[in-house]
Amino acid sequence: MLSALFPHSDWSAVRYVGFDMDGTLYDEFTFIAQAYDSVLDACADRLTDKELARAFMEFRWLEKGSSYNRIFEETHERFGKDDAAGGREAFIRDALQAFRNVVPQLSLSARAAFWLHYFAQSHRVFLVTDGGSALQRRKVKALDLARYIPEDRMVFTSELGTGMEKRRLTLSNFPLSLDPGNVVFFGDREQDRIFCQNLGFHFVRVHDMAAIG
Repeated sequence: MLSALFPHSDWSAVRYVGFDMDGTLYDEFTFIAQAYDSVLDACADRLTDKELARAFMEFRWLEKGSSYNRIFEETHERFGKDDAAGGREAFIRDALQAFRNVVPQLSLSARAAFWLHYFAQSHRVFLVTDGGSALQRRKVKALDLARYIPEDRMVFTSELGTGMEKRRLTLSNFPLSLDPGNVVFFGDREQDRIFCQNLGFHFVRVHDMAAIG
């Protein structure tokens, strides 16, 4: 079954199976919609049209992806009230705070839960995720990932140093001890591929584990 779904030269040699979280284990737009609700609730009185601003932010996220960092700035440029207290800087500050403090309501799809359970029975599973650790840990809790992945095999890259992210990791600074030739990693983005290339992991690109099998 594994060879058909996830082509790999020798699955019998694989001992470790790693996962990205956002966009791999759940539909990230579910979180984005909740986070933008929080942002708009916090900043509605500084915008000329809350619903148009929501549509604009969602469109830009879908167009540019989660690594794009100018969405709040562009939103204020188009919909910010000229007379709002604090202006652009205050809007961006409060929008970022609302985004980072959201308590997400998330759930794994049935298929993602199946594959996590499947691999957890026969392999050492681990997680590597970018983003602020407080928010990423809330996502882990919402998804109940501790059912499948031990806490000591969850890597939050922001906790490894200022500005750290997957694509900057190497074998010398990766916190888990493993043989890279025995690792398969599932992710959905180019940065996941670069991460695997840098560490010598076999990479399987997926858009959502729910779509597999």
